[in-house]
This record gives sequence, C-alpha cells and structure tokens, in this order.
Amino acid sequence: MPVSAADDATVDVTGANPAITVVKTASPTTVGEPGDTVTFSISITNDSVSTDPVTLDTLVDSVHGDLAGQGDCALPQTVQPGDTYGCSFQVTFADKN
Repeated sequence: MPVSAADDATVDVTGANPAITVVKTASPTTVGEPGDTVTFSISITNDSVSTDPVTLDTLVDSVHGDLAGQGDCALPQTVQPGDTYGCSFQVTFADKN
C-alpha cells in the first residue's frame, strides 16, 4: 500500500532590503485657467518586513523638487512596517505663454 505525507514550513527572511510604495495624487486633476491651485497628496507606505522601519530623509518630486517644508511635508520621518506617512502641498499654475 502506497504511503504519502505533506507539511508546510514557515521561513523568516532576514536581511531583506527595505521596500516602500509611493503614491502621488492631484486634486483637482484639471485646471481651467492660470492661477488655479492644485493640491498634491503624497503617501509613502513601508512594505518592509515586520522588523524594518524606514527613515525618509529626503522626498523629491520630479517636477516640484525637494518637498521638505512644502505644505505639511516634514522630514525626516520614520515609518514603521505596514504604516503610511502622508503629506500634501499646493501649487498655483501660471500661464504657459
């Protein structure tokens, strides 16, 4: 008579690199004319393993540059695993001519 067995094992991985997810949103997403203001919201989630906090020393946007001190963006920030740091800033759009 054939015999078989199966089991599961859990392995904790140590030394893994920290991981974050960054989301940037705009409100409103359409402006009607120069002088309109848009609020940009930034959300950074620490996706690292449960023992790895992440320290945000800089936060640089490809269009608006260094965000430290813009709006309520304040650095440095330490984000615990599973937690999210969020901030926002406003931009007034000028005439493109």
